[in-house]
Amino acid sequence: MPPVQGTLIPDAEGVKVKKPDVPNCPQDKIIELYHECLPELPQIRSWIGANSTNLRTRWRERWSAGKYKTTEEGLEYWRKVFLWIHDNCPHLMGQNDRGWKMNLAW
Repeated sequence: MPPVQGTLIPDAEGVKVKKPDVPNCPQDKIIELYHECLPELPQIRSWIGANSTNLRTRWRERWSAGKYKTTEEGLEYWRKVFLWIHDNCPHLMGQNDRGWKMNLAW
């Protein structure tokens, strides 16, 4: 098994251990999950600039919060978020007085 890439940080006893680096944000796969789980919402046609930067930031925040430790766990986390929105957030799904629907950039 290859050594873990990462940053040395002290553990509870002060011993330096490696904290794994955040894997690259799999933006294309997250967009695929968004389309799969939320087909009623606006489809992504272009994903560049601030949208890309913001999604990468959200990916890193959730990693730092301990929501996932691998890319696969991260994708499953995002799938669950999208399914939760679908099942529990009618306002975001367009059931509101304006007919507004969220999109991935939101």
